[in-house]
Amino acid sequence: LGGGIQLAPTAKRRDGQLTQVVVAAASKRKLLGVLWSVLRGKHMRHPLVKATRDNEFTFTASALEIDGELYPLPNAGKATTLKSFIKVRVPSKEI
Repeated sequence: LGGGIQLAPTAKRRDGQLTQVVVAAASKRKLLGVLWSVLRGKHMRHPLVKATRDNEFTFTASALEIDGELYPLPNAGKATTLKSFIKVRVPSKEI
């Protein structure tokens, strides 16, 4: 995200895994607390935030937003890593 906000600060670019960060359903007041913790970079310790890492995730949602465009998602979606599918150049030092 802009401004250097890292939604998944534990993600590693070279390990071949996806990091999924999920916020549990909660009241608007509690969600504002989560948002505040995201802005301060402390959301991974928030009790409503859970992060998991895996090579594959299946998820359900009514829509999916990609680059500001909203796409209907009538069925479950799946995100999978494909080892050596494309070459990505990454600086030698983790940012």
